[in-house]
Amino acid sequence: MLEIFLTKPFLALILASLATSLLGTFVLWKKLFYFGDAMSHSILFGAALAMVFNGNQTLTLIIFAVIFAIIANFLAQKRYANKSMIIAILSYFAISCAFLLEDFTQKHDDFHKLIFGDIAEITNQEVFILALISGISIIYCFFAFRKILLINLNEDLAKIQHININYWNLSFLILLSLVVALTVQIVGIFLMTSLLILPAAIARSFSRSPQQMLILSLILAILVSSSSFFVANIYNLKIGASLALSFCVIFFICQIFSKSK
Repeated sequence: MLEIFLTKPFLALILASLATSLLGTFVLWKKLFYFGDAMSHSILFGAALAMVFNGNQTLTLIIFAVIFAIIANFLAQKRYANKSMIIAILSYFAISCAFLLEDFTQKHDDFHKLIFGDIAEITNQEVFILALISGISIIYCFFAFRKILLINLNEDLAKIQHININYWNLSFLILLSLVVALTVQIVGIFLMTSLLILPAAIARSFSRSPQQMLILSLILAILVSSSSFFVANIYNLKIGASLALSFCVIFFICQIFSKSK
């Protein structure tokens, strides 16, 4: 049993859960549910580019994620369209290009791994990068917590407090894109948003303050990820699906009990 929890896949899942649970609380506050979905689907384009140019997939996904976040933030500032529509259009563009490039490369197995996740084949390099991005997420949340919360509540008041709104919005989108790009290789494209949203959504039911929500989301993500990983290994189940299902069941139970009170 102990050997299961000392493997690279387990460590990668815990690191991914740590980063997504922290940033997921900001996603709920900023109402960016659509961004995680759009980013995870658009990642296919980055993977397709790596196939075409025979580049390092992880490095390509990182570069693509940063570019996607910068373009999305720039276009969302224009008055002719709202942020959700811009991100959706970028997502459709990226997915279309990805499937056309897939036809060109004929490497269907690589797409299959991204769509459904393949944590068993994670490398030492990917674990190291996940550890690095998780550490950055912790530091970022410490410094950005009050600023992003204030921007969310009242942008005018944030400007009075001399908070650079564009800087914090852009930096958050870039960090979120990087986390999604790295985590999608573990849980898969279709289940990525569940790892980002559900821990924070469950934590919100029991929290009386934003700080409590942040901490509870982190604790819940680590506990559920660990137990799901253990169960999936015993019964030979897909870890991403097991994890998402566990979060969904807990969420529904919480909703039932909160409404009965």
